[in-house]
Amino acid sequence: MINTRELGKRLIFCAWGIPLGWWIINSTTSIVPKSLGSVLPGQIAAVFLIILACYEYIKMLAVSFKRNGFWLSYL
Repeated sequence: MINTRELGKRLIFCAWGIPLGWWIINSTTSIVPKSLGSVLPGQIAAVFLIILACYEYIKMLAVSFKRNGFWLSYL
């Protein structure tokens, strides 16, 4: 069964989320001055996703390994 009440919210999110995601992934515009090097929006997004994944992994391990879950994420 499709929940039609939430469909409008999801379509509005897709209307701006898909173009923004495409721009972040494919942009070649550096977001820092050229004197500091080149940092692309996709690189920032990748680092953010890695940090988020490590946080979720630590939370997942904390359920079974309350004392040792934290250091395993560094491996």
